Amino acid sequence: MPAGLRGPRRVAAAGTPASAAVPQLLAGGRSGLPVVDHGFVDSFALDVDGKTERYVQLLRELPAGLSEWAVHPAVGQETPAEAGLGWAVRCSDHDFLLSDLAHQVIDEEGIIVVGYRGLQQLWRAAGTGSGA
Repeated sequence: MPAGLRGPRRVAAAGTPASAAVPQLLAGGRSGLPVVDHGFVDSFALDVDGKTERYVQLLRELPAGLSEWAVHPAVGQETPAEAGLGWAVRCSDHDFLLSDLAHQVIDEEGIIVVGYRGLQQLWRAAGTGSGA
């Protein structure tokens, strides 16, 4: 297991497709592999107004263990085809993720950001599921 996933570290898994991850997360706990330790955060559940402040609060309060956040960054102008896809949510996610403030808080809090792909590889290597 990577050293960053041991001990009381705070780890945020980014880009995790939650519904596909549940069987692997449950299997992982029984086999000593990384599992999500805390509730799921989906950026669509957060108000766009005040989202930056809320993200900062959530990062500062992030408990030890593996946390799962689904953020949906996008950039550019909304097209008619994208009108129903929460473009404001996606753009606010993009803006925060690339902001100096986000990087500063992550550094200050000692948070390690990992992607879902790395967790998938650990699960697959251990034979605990497809990690679809």
